[in-house]
Amino acid sequence: MIGLHTQLGLAFERLRSRLAARPSQDVSRDRSEPPRPRGSLDEIRIFEDMRQGAGEERGLDERTAADLDLDDVFHRIDRTASAVGQQCLYSRLHRPTRETPALEGFDALVSELGSTGARPGLVRRALARIRGTNAYLLPYLFFGSLPERPAAYALVPFLTLAAAGAAVASFFARPAFLVLVGICAVNIVVRLAYRKRIAPFLHSLPALRNLVRAGLLLSRPGGGLPEAPRTRLLSVAEPLRPLLRTTSWLVFETEKTDDLSSLLYEYVNLVFLLDVDAFLFSLELLRRKRAVIRQLFEALGEIDGALSVAAFRGSLSAWCRPRFTPGGTALRIEGAFHPLLAAPVANDFAVTGAGALVTGSNMSGKTTFIKTVGLDALLGGTIFTCAARSYEAPFLDVVSAIGRIESLAEGTSYYLGEVRRVRELVHASEDGRPHLFLLDELFRGTNTIERIAAGKAVLSFLAHGPHLTLV
Repeated sequence: MIGLHTQLGLAFERLRSRLAARPSQDVSRDRSEPPRPRGSLDEIRIFEDMRQGAGEERGLDERTAADLDLDDVFHRIDRTASAVGQQCLYSRLHRPTRETPALEGFDALVSELGSTGARPGLVRRALARIRGTNAYLLPYLFFGSLPERPAAYALVPFLTLAAAGAAVASFFARPAFLVLVGICAVNIVVRLAYRKRIAPFLHSLPALRNLVRAGLLLSRPGGGLPEAPRTRLLSVAEPLRPLLRTTSWLVFETEKTDDLSSLLYEYVNLVFLLDVDAFLFSLELLRRKRAVIRQLFEALGEIDGALSVAAFRGSLSAWCRPRFTPGGTALRIEGAFHPLLAAPVANDFAVTGAGALVTGSNMSGKTTFIKTVGLDALLGGTIFTCAARSYEAPFLDVVSAIGRIESLAEGTSYYLGEVRRVRELVHASEDGRPHLFLLDELFRGTNTIERIAAGKAVLSFLAHGPHLTLV
Protein backbone atom coordinates (compact mmCIF):
# COMPACT_ATOMS: atom_id res chain seq x y z
CA MET A 1 0.00 0.00 0.00
CA ILE A 2 2.82 2.39 0.94
CA GLY A 3 4.58 1.52 -2.31
CA LEU A 4 1.46 2.37 -4.34
CA HIS A 5 1.09 5.80 -2.74
CA THR A 6 4.82 6.47 -3.18
CA GLN A 7 4.61 5.66 -6.88
CA LEU A 8 1.56 7.89 -7.33
CA GLY A 9 3.29 10.69 -5.44
CA LEU A 10 6.37 10.42 -7.65
CA ALA A 11 4.21 10.31 -10.77
CA PHE A 12 2.35 13.48 -9.83
CA GLU A 13 5.64 15.18 -8.95
CA ARG A 14 7.05 14.30 -12.39
CA LEU A 15 3.88 15.60 -14.01
CA ARG A 16 4.12 18.88 -12.11
CA SER A 17 7.76 19.27 -13.13
CA ARG A 18 6.97 18.65 -16.80
CA LEU A 19 4.10 21.12 -16.75
CA ALA A 20 6.29 23.72 -15.10
CA ALA A 21 8.99 23.20 -17.71
CA ARG A 22 6.57 23.35 -20.63
CA PRO A 23 6.53 26.74 -22.39
CA SER A 24 3.40 28.76 -21.81
CA GLN A 25 0.99 29.09 -24.73
CA ASP A 26 -0.34 32.61 -24.25
CA VAL A 27 -2.91 33.30 -26.95
CA SER A 28 -3.13 36.93 -25.89
CA ARG A 29 0.45 37.82 -26.65
CA ASP A 30 1.15 40.10 -29.55
CA ARG A 31 1.61 38.02 -32.67
CA SER A 32 0.92 38.95 -36.25
CA GLU A 33 -1.06 35.74 -36.80
CA PRO A 34 -1.86 32.80 -34.49
CA PRO A 35 -1.20 29.19 -35.46
CA ARG A 36 -3.76 28.00 -37.99
CA PRO A 37 -5.76 24.76 -37.66
CA ARG A 38 -4.57 21.84 -39.74
CA GLY A 39 -7.62 19.62 -40.01
CA SER A 40 -8.02 17.01 -42.70
CA LEU A 41 -10.80 17.50 -45.24
CA ASP A 42 -12.71 14.64 -43.62
CA GLU A 43 -12.73 16.62 -40.36
CA ILE A 44 -13.45 19.96 -42.02
CA ARG A 45 -16.47 18.66 -43.92
CA ILE A 46 -18.17 17.12 -40.83
CA PHE A 47 -20.39 20.19 -40.40
CA GLU A 48 -21.50 20.20 -44.05
CA ASP A 49 -22.03 16.43 -44.09
CA MET A 50 -24.16 16.59 -40.95
CA ARG A 51 -26.21 19.45 -42.39
CA GLN A 52 -27.05 17.26 -45.34
CA GLY A 53 -27.70 14.29 -43.07
CA ALA A 54 -30.15 16.41 -41.06
CA GLY A 55 -32.23 16.96 -44.18
CA GLU A 56 -31.19 20.52 -44.96
CA GLU A 57 -31.38 21.44 -48.63
CA ARG A 58 -28.31 20.34 -50.52
CA GLY A 59 -26.11 22.94 -52.09
CA LEU A 60 -23.51 22.28 -54.75
CA ASP A 61 -23.41 18.68 -55.93
CA GLU A 62 -20.22 16.69 -55.38
CA ARG A 63 -19.47 16.27 -59.09
CA THR A 64 -19.56 20.00 -59.76
CA ALA A 65 -17.45 20.68 -56.66
CA ALA A 66 -14.84 18.22 -57.94
CA ASP A 67 -14.94 19.67 -61.47
CA LEU A 68 -14.33 23.17 -60.12
CA ASP A 69 -11.48 21.95 -57.89
CA LEU A 70 -13.38 23.40 -54.96
CA ASP A 71 -11.25 21.69 -52.32
CA ASP A 72 -8.18 23.42 -53.72
CA VAL A 73 -10.11 26.70 -53.97
CA PHE A 74 -11.12 26.31 -50.32
CA HIS A 75 -7.47 25.91 -49.30
CA ARG A 76 -6.61 28.96 -51.40
CA ILE A 77 -9.20 31.06 -49.54
CA ASP A 78 -8.76 29.51 -46.10
CA ARG A 79 -6.91 31.76 -43.69
CA THR A 80 -9.09 30.91 -40.72
CA ALA A 81 -7.78 30.76 -37.18
CA SER A 82 -10.19 28.12 -35.83
CA ALA A 83 -11.62 24.72 -36.70
CA VAL A 84 -15.09 26.28 -36.51
CA GLY A 85 -14.07 28.87 -39.08
CA GLN A 86 -12.78 26.18 -41.42
CA GLN A 87 -15.98 24.15 -41.18
CA CYS A 88 -18.26 27.16 -41.71
CA LEU A 89 -16.20 28.50 -44.61
CA TYR A 90 -16.17 25.07 -46.27
CA SER A 91 -19.94 24.80 -45.86
CA ARG A 92 -20.50 28.33 -47.18
CA LEU A 93 -18.54 27.58 -50.35
CA HIS A 94 -20.79 24.57 -50.99
CA ARG A 95 -24.05 26.43 -50.41
CA PRO A 96 -24.63 29.29 -52.87
CA THR A 97 -27.64 31.45 -52.06
CA ARG A 98 -30.03 33.53 -54.12
CA GLU A 99 -30.73 35.90 -51.24
CA THR A 100 -29.01 39.21 -51.90
CA PRO A 101 -29.55 40.54 -48.33
CA ALA A 102 -27.73 37.51 -46.88
CA LEU A 103 -24.77 38.03 -49.22
CA GLU A 104 -24.69 41.77 -48.57
CA GLY A 105 -24.83 41.09 -44.83
CA PHE A 106 -21.79 38.83 -45.06
CA ASP A 107 -20.02 41.42 -47.21
CA ALA A 108 -20.82 44.09 -44.62
CA LEU A 109 -19.24 41.89 -41.93
CA VAL A 110 -16.11 41.50 -44.07
CA SER A 111 -15.97 45.29 -44.42
CA GLU A 112 -16.68 45.91 -40.72
CA LEU A 113 -13.87 43.61 -39.66
CA GLY A 114 -11.56 45.61 -41.89
CA SER A 115 -12.69 48.96 -40.49
CA THR A 116 -10.76 51.13 -38.06
CA GLY A 117 -12.96 50.01 -35.16
CA ALA A 118 -11.94 46.38 -35.53
CA ARG A 119 -8.78 44.67 -34.32
CA PRO A 120 -8.41 41.57 -36.55
CA GLY A 121 -5.29 40.31 -34.79
CA LEU A 122 -7.07 40.28 -31.42
CA VAL A 123 -10.10 38.54 -32.95
CA ARG A 124 -7.93 35.87 -34.55
CA ARG A 125 -6.14 35.15 -31.29
CA ALA A 126 -9.45 34.65 -29.52
CA LEU A 127 -10.72 32.37 -32.28
CA ALA A 128 -7.46 30.40 -32.19
CA ARG A 129 -8.66 28.86 -28.91
CA ILE A 130 -11.02 26.66 -30.94
CA ARG A 131 -8.47 24.33 -32.50
CA GLY A 132 -7.57 20.66 -32.30
CA THR A 133 -9.23 17.42 -33.31
CA ASN A 134 -11.96 17.76 -30.67
CA ALA A 135 -13.12 21.07 -32.15
CA TYR A 136 -14.12 19.39 -35.42
CA LEU A 137 -16.59 17.24 -33.43
CA LEU A 138 -18.67 20.20 -32.23
CA PRO A 139 -21.45 19.62 -34.82
CA TYR A 140 -22.31 16.37 -33.00
CA LEU A 141 -23.61 18.49 -30.10
CA PHE A 142 -26.37 20.09 -32.17
CA PHE A 143 -26.88 17.55 -34.97
CA GLY A 144 -26.19 14.26 -33.22
CA SER A 145 -28.81 12.39 -31.24
CA LEU A 146 -27.93 13.07 -27.61
CA PRO A 147 -28.14 9.91 -25.49
CA GLU A 148 -30.68 9.59 -22.73
CA ARG A 149 -29.53 9.57 -19.16
CA PRO A 150 -29.13 6.02 -17.86
CA ALA A 151 -31.85 4.89 -15.46
CA ALA A 152 -29.41 4.83 -12.55
CA TYR A 153 -27.55 8.01 -13.51
CA ALA A 154 -27.85 9.32 -9.93
CA LEU A 155 -25.56 6.49 -8.83
CA VAL A 156 -22.64 7.82 -10.91
CA PRO A 157 -21.86 10.79 -8.61
CA PHE A 158 -22.29 8.41 -5.65
CA LEU A 159 -19.70 6.04 -7.16
CA THR A 160 -17.35 9.01 -7.63
CA LEU A 161 -17.74 10.05 -3.99
CA ALA A 162 -17.37 6.44 -2.82
CA ALA A 163 -14.13 6.03 -4.75
CA ALA A 164 -12.78 9.31 -3.39
CA GLY A 165 -13.74 8.37 0.16
CA ALA A 166 -12.19 4.91 -0.13
CA ALA A 167 -9.01 6.40 -1.59
CA VAL A 168 -8.66 8.76 1.37
CA ALA A 169 -9.54 6.05 3.91
CA SER A 170 -6.97 3.68 2.41
CA PHE A 171 -4.24 5.93 3.77
CA PHE A 172 -5.39 5.12 7.29
CA ALA A 173 -6.95 1.63 7.13
CA ARG A 174 -5.73 -1.29 5.03
CA PRO A 175 -9.24 -2.83 4.54
CA ALA A 176 -10.34 0.40 2.84
CA PHE A 177 -7.91 -0.39 0.02
CA LEU A 178 -9.86 -3.56 -0.77
CA VAL A 179 -13.06 -1.51 -0.84
CA LEU A 180 -11.35 0.94 -3.21
CA VAL A 181 -10.37 -1.92 -5.52
CA GLY A 182 -13.96 -3.16 -5.61
CA ILE A 183 -15.38 0.30 -6.31
CA CYS A 184 -12.76 0.88 -9.02
CA ALA A 185 -13.75 -2.35 -10.73
CA VAL A 186 -17.40 -1.22 -10.80
CA ASN A 187 -16.44 2.26 -12.03
CA ILE A 188 -14.29 0.88 -14.82
CA VAL A 189 -17.16 -1.30 -16.06
CA VAL A 190 -19.60 1.63 -15.86
CA ARG A 191 -17.26 3.98 -17.71
CA LEU A 192 -16.32 1.59 -20.49
CA ALA A 193 -19.96 0.64 -21.05
CA TYR A 194 -21.40 4.16 -21.07
CA ARG A 195 -18.49 5.98 -22.69
CA LYS A 196 -19.02 4.11 -25.97
CA ARG A 197 -22.42 5.78 -26.26
CA ILE A 198 -21.22 9.28 -25.47
CA ALA A 199 -17.73 9.32 -27.02
CA PRO A 200 -18.44 11.79 -29.91
CA PHE A 201 -20.19 14.17 -27.51
CA LEU A 202 -17.72 13.73 -24.67
CA HIS A 203 -14.75 14.51 -26.92
CA SER A 204 -16.47 17.67 -28.17
CA LEU A 205 -17.23 19.12 -24.72
CA PRO A 206 -13.71 20.53 -24.15
CA ALA A 207 -14.01 22.28 -27.52
CA LEU A 208 -17.43 23.56 -26.46
CA ARG A 209 -15.78 25.18 -23.46
CA ASN A 210 -13.34 26.92 -25.79
CA LEU A 211 -16.20 27.93 -28.09
CA VAL A 212 -18.11 29.55 -25.22
CA ARG A 213 -14.97 31.20 -23.82
CA ALA A 214 -14.09 32.63 -27.24
CA GLY A 215 -17.65 33.91 -27.66
CA LEU A 216 -17.61 35.59 -24.25
CA LEU A 217 -14.17 37.04 -24.84
CA LEU A 218 -15.10 38.55 -28.21
CA SER A 219 -18.45 39.85 -26.95
CA ARG A 220 -16.75 42.06 -24.36
CA PRO A 221 -16.11 45.73 -25.12
CA GLY A 222 -12.56 45.92 -26.35
CA GLY A 223 -12.66 42.32 -27.57
CA GLY A 224 -11.73 43.44 -31.08
CA LEU A 225 -15.14 43.34 -32.80
CA PRO A 226 -17.16 46.30 -34.08
CA GLU A 227 -20.31 47.02 -32.06
CA ALA A 228 -22.91 45.32 -34.27
CA PRO A 229 -21.28 41.85 -34.50
CA ARG A 230 -20.18 42.11 -30.85
CA THR A 231 -23.78 42.65 -29.71
CA ARG A 232 -25.06 39.76 -31.82
CA LEU A 233 -22.38 37.50 -30.39
CA LEU A 234 -23.16 38.46 -26.80
CA SER A 235 -26.81 37.44 -27.21
CA VAL A 236 -25.83 33.83 -28.02
CA ALA A 237 -22.69 33.44 -25.91
CA GLU A 238 -24.04 34.59 -22.55
CA PRO A 239 -26.81 31.92 -22.25
CA LEU A 240 -24.12 29.23 -22.54
CA ARG A 241 -21.99 30.47 -19.65
CA PRO A 242 -23.37 27.80 -17.21
CA LEU A 243 -21.73 25.12 -19.37
CA LEU A 244 -18.34 26.36 -18.20
CA ARG A 245 -19.21 25.17 -14.69
CA THR A 246 -20.67 21.77 -15.52
CA THR A 247 -17.76 20.88 -17.81
CA SER A 248 -14.97 22.33 -15.67
CA TRP A 249 -13.14 19.00 -15.21
CA LEU A 250 -12.92 18.55 -18.97
CA VAL A 251 -10.53 21.47 -19.22
CA PHE A 252 -7.86 18.75 -19.03
CA GLU A 253 -9.33 16.88 -22.05
CA THR A 254 -6.94 18.50 -24.51
CA GLU A 255 -4.63 17.47 -27.32
CA LYS A 256 -2.15 15.83 -24.95
CA THR A 257 1.41 15.27 -26.13
CA ASP A 258 2.73 14.31 -22.70
CA ASP A 259 2.35 10.54 -22.23
CA LEU A 260 2.45 10.76 -18.46
CA SER A 261 -0.28 13.40 -18.19
CA SER A 262 -2.44 11.48 -20.67
CA LEU A 263 -2.03 8.30 -18.66
CA LEU A 264 -2.81 9.95 -15.34
CA TYR A 265 -5.85 11.73 -16.78
CA GLU A 266 -7.18 8.44 -18.14
CA TYR A 267 -6.61 6.60 -14.85
CA VAL A 268 -8.32 9.34 -12.83
CA ASN A 269 -11.35 9.14 -15.12
CA LEU A 270 -11.42 5.35 -14.91
CA VAL A 271 -11.33 5.37 -11.11
CA PHE A 272 -13.51 8.39 -10.36
CA LEU A 273 -15.78 8.68 -13.46
CA LEU A 274 -15.16 12.43 -13.57
CA ASP A 275 -15.58 12.79 -17.34
CA VAL A 276 -18.84 10.82 -17.26
CA ASP A 277 -20.04 13.01 -14.36
CA ALA A 278 -19.24 16.14 -16.37
CA PHE A 279 -21.25 14.87 -19.33
CA LEU A 280 -24.25 13.81 -17.22
CA PHE A 281 -24.30 17.14 -15.38
CA SER A 282 -24.23 18.93 -18.75
CA LEU A 283 -26.63 16.67 -20.63
CA GLU A 284 -29.95 18.40 -19.91
CA LEU A 285 -28.41 21.84 -20.40
CA LEU A 286 -26.99 20.67 -23.72
CA ARG A 287 -30.38 19.35 -24.74
CA ARG A 288 -32.09 22.66 -23.97
CA LYS A 289 -29.38 24.83 -25.54
CA ARG A 290 -28.65 22.93 -28.76
CA ALA A 291 -30.07 25.68 -30.98
CA VAL A 292 -28.06 28.34 -29.13
CA ILE A 293 -24.87 26.26 -29.40
CA ARG A 294 -25.34 26.10 -33.16
CA GLN A 295 -25.99 29.85 -33.32
CA LEU A 296 -22.75 30.54 -31.46
CA PHE A 297 -20.89 28.02 -33.63
CA GLU A 298 -22.12 29.70 -36.83
CA ALA A 299 -21.63 33.24 -35.49
CA LEU A 300 -17.97 32.60 -34.65
CA GLY A 301 -17.49 30.61 -37.85
CA GLU A 302 -18.91 33.48 -39.90
CA ILE A 303 -16.60 35.99 -38.20
CA ASP A 304 -13.59 33.76 -38.85
CA GLY A 305 -14.72 33.14 -42.43
CA ALA A 306 -15.21 36.87 -43.02
CA LEU A 307 -11.66 37.58 -41.85
CA SER A 308 -10.44 34.86 -44.20
CA VAL A 309 -12.36 36.30 -47.16
CA ALA A 310 -10.98 39.76 -46.41
CA ALA A 311 -7.45 38.33 -46.54
CA PHE A 312 -8.29 36.42 -49.73
CA ARG A 313 -9.51 39.59 -51.41
CA GLY A 314 -6.29 41.32 -50.47
CA SER A 315 -4.26 38.53 -52.08
CA LEU A 316 -5.93 38.90 -55.51
CA SER A 317 -4.60 41.16 -58.23
CA ALA A 318 -8.20 42.22 -58.87
CA TRP A 319 -11.60 41.35 -57.43
CA CYS A 320 -15.14 42.67 -57.51
CA ARG A 321 -18.50 42.29 -55.87
CA PRO A 322 -20.96 40.62 -58.25
CA ARG A 323 -23.94 42.47 -59.64
CA PHE A 324 -26.94 40.17 -59.85
CA THR A 325 -29.46 41.10 -62.54
CA PRO A 326 -33.17 40.40 -62.04
CA GLY A 327 -33.55 37.86 -64.84
CA GLY A 328 -32.73 36.83 -68.36
CA THR A 329 -29.69 34.92 -69.57
CA ALA A 330 -27.14 37.69 -70.07
CA LEU A 331 -23.72 37.22 -68.48
CA ARG A 332 -20.96 39.81 -68.67
CA ILE A 333 -17.58 39.43 -67.04
CA GLU A 334 -14.42 41.51 -67.44
CA GLY A 335 -10.89 40.57 -66.49
CA ALA A 336 -11.82 37.12 -65.19
CA PHE A 337 -8.98 34.86 -64.06
CA HIS A 338 -8.64 31.64 -62.11
CA PRO A 339 -7.38 32.25 -58.54
CA LEU A 340 -5.47 28.95 -58.42
CA LEU A 341 -3.13 29.97 -61.24
CA ALA A 342 0.17 31.62 -60.37
CA ALA A 343 0.27 33.69 -63.57
CA PRO A 344 -3.27 33.71 -65.00
CA VAL A 345 -4.36 35.40 -68.22
CA ALA A 346 -7.47 37.51 -67.65
CA ASN A 347 -10.37 37.28 -70.12
CA ASP A 348 -13.49 39.26 -70.93
CA PHE A 349 -16.65 37.39 -71.82
CA ALA A 350 -20.24 38.31 -72.64
CA VAL A 351 -23.15 36.14 -73.75
CA THR A 352 -26.80 37.07 -74.17
CA GLY A 353 -28.23 33.91 -75.72
CA ALA A 354 -28.55 30.34 -74.52
CA GLY A 355 -24.82 29.80 -74.28
CA ALA A 356 -21.54 29.61 -76.14
CA LEU A 357 -19.29 27.04 -77.78
CA VAL A 358 -15.69 27.50 -76.68
CA THR A 359 -13.21 26.30 -79.30
CA GLY A 360 -9.46 26.35 -79.68
CA SER A 361 -6.36 24.23 -80.04
CA ASN A 362 -5.28 21.63 -77.54
CA MET A 363 -3.97 23.08 -74.25
CA SER A 364 -5.18 26.56 -75.14
CA GLY A 365 -7.11 26.89 -71.87
CA LYS A 366 -10.69 26.07 -72.92
CA THR A 367 -11.47 23.98 -69.84
CA THR A 368 -9.75 26.46 -67.53
CA PHE A 369 -11.85 29.24 -69.05
CA ILE A 370 -15.21 27.59 -68.44
CA LYS A 371 -14.07 26.61 -64.93
CA THR A 372 -13.17 30.26 -64.31
CA VAL A 373 -16.63 31.47 -65.32
CA GLY A 374 -18.29 28.77 -63.24
CA LEU A 375 -16.11 29.50 -60.22
CA ASP A 376 -16.88 33.24 -60.37
CA ALA A 377 -20.60 32.44 -60.49
CA LEU A 378 -20.17 30.20 -57.44
CA LEU A 379 -17.96 32.55 -55.40
CA GLY A 380 -20.29 35.44 -56.18
CA GLY A 381 -23.18 33.50 -54.66
CA THR A 382 -21.26 32.35 -51.59
CA ILE A 383 -18.65 34.89 -50.48
CA PHE A 384 -19.80 37.84 -52.63
CA THR A 385 -16.40 37.95 -54.28
CA CYS A 386 -15.42 37.34 -57.91
CA ALA A 387 -11.89 37.00 -59.25
CA ALA A 388 -12.54 39.56 -61.99
CA ARG A 389 -12.75 43.31 -62.54
CA SER A 390 -16.54 43.08 -62.95
CA TYR A 391 -19.21 40.39 -62.98
CA GLU A 392 -22.86 40.81 -63.98
CA ALA A 393 -25.39 37.99 -64.33
CA PRO A 394 -28.56 36.61 -62.77
CA PHE A 395 -28.29 34.11 -59.94
CA LEU A 396 -27.14 30.87 -61.59
CA ASP A 397 -26.93 27.36 -60.16
CA VAL A 398 -23.67 25.91 -61.45
CA VAL A 399 -23.79 22.31 -62.67
CA SER A 400 -20.93 20.72 -64.61
CA ALA A 401 -19.86 17.66 -66.55
CA ILE A 402 -16.12 18.13 -67.01
CA GLY A 403 -14.07 15.37 -65.39
CA ARG A 404 -14.12 11.68 -66.23
CA ILE A 405 -16.45 9.31 -64.37
CA GLU A 406 -15.85 5.59 -64.49
CA SER A 407 -15.67 2.85 -61.91
CA LEU A 408 -14.33 -0.64 -62.52
CA ALA A 409 -15.60 -1.78 -59.12
CA GLU A 410 -19.17 -0.62 -59.88
CA GLY A 411 -19.06 -1.75 -63.47
CA THR A 412 -19.54 1.81 -64.73
CA SER A 413 -17.86 2.53 -68.05
CA TYR A 414 -16.73 5.99 -69.03
CA TYR A 415 -19.62 6.38 -71.48
CA LEU A 416 -22.19 5.17 -68.96
CA GLY A 417 -20.83 7.65 -66.44
CA GLU A 418 -21.27 10.44 -69.00
CA VAL A 419 -24.84 9.40 -69.79
CA ARG A 420 -25.81 9.32 -66.13
CA ARG A 421 -24.30 12.73 -65.54
CA VAL A 422 -26.07 14.25 -68.56
CA ARG A 423 -29.34 12.82 -67.24
CA GLU A 424 -28.70 14.67 -63.96
CA LEU A 425 -28.15 17.90 -65.92
CA VAL A 426 -31.41 17.39 -67.82
CA HIS A 427 -33.31 16.83 -64.58
CA ALA A 428 -31.67 19.91 -63.01
CA SER A 429 -32.79 22.05 -65.96
CA GLU A 430 -36.42 21.25 -65.15
CA ASP A 431 -36.48 22.65 -61.60
CA GLY A 432 -37.44 26.15 -62.78
CA ARG A 433 -34.25 27.93 -61.65
CA PRO A 434 -31.64 29.41 -64.00
CA HIS A 435 -28.49 27.29 -64.32
CA LEU A 436 -25.01 27.67 -65.68
CA PHE A 437 -24.13 24.35 -67.32
CA LEU A 438 -20.45 23.65 -67.96
CA LEU A 439 -19.79 20.82 -70.43
CA ASP A 440 -16.36 19.69 -71.58
CA GLU A 441 -16.25 17.57 -74.77
CA LEU A 442 -19.70 16.08 -74.36
CA PHE A 443 -20.00 12.31 -75.03
CA ARG A 444 -16.32 11.90 -75.81
CA GLY A 445 -16.72 8.29 -74.68
CA THR A 446 -18.47 7.17 -77.88
CA ASN A 447 -18.00 7.33 -81.64
CA THR A 448 -18.17 10.59 -83.57
CA ILE A 449 -21.54 10.12 -85.29
CA GLU A 450 -23.42 9.22 -82.11
CA ARG A 451 -21.51 11.83 -80.16
CA ILE A 452 -22.58 14.68 -82.48
CA ALA A 453 -26.21 13.50 -82.61
CA ALA A 454 -26.53 13.01 -78.86
CA GLY A 455 -24.69 16.23 -78.09
CA LYS A 456 -26.94 18.26 -80.41
CA ALA A 457 -30.05 16.79 -78.80
CA VAL A 458 -28.87 17.55 -75.27
CA LEU A 459 -27.77 21.10 -76.08
CA SER A 460 -31.04 21.81 -77.88
CA PHE A 461 -32.95 20.65 -74.81
CA LEU A 462 -30.86 22.74 -72.42
CA ALA A 463 -31.32 25.80 -74.66
CA HIS A 464 -35.04 25.87 -73.79
CA GLY A 465 -35.27 27.68 -70.49
CA PRO A 466 -33.48 30.43 -68.53
CA HIS A 467 -30.14 28.65 -68.68
CA LEU A 468 -26.63 29.39 -69.91
CA THR A 469 -24.50 26.60 -71.32
CA LEU A 470 -20.75 26.76 -71.95
CA VAL A 471 -19.42 23.86 -74.03
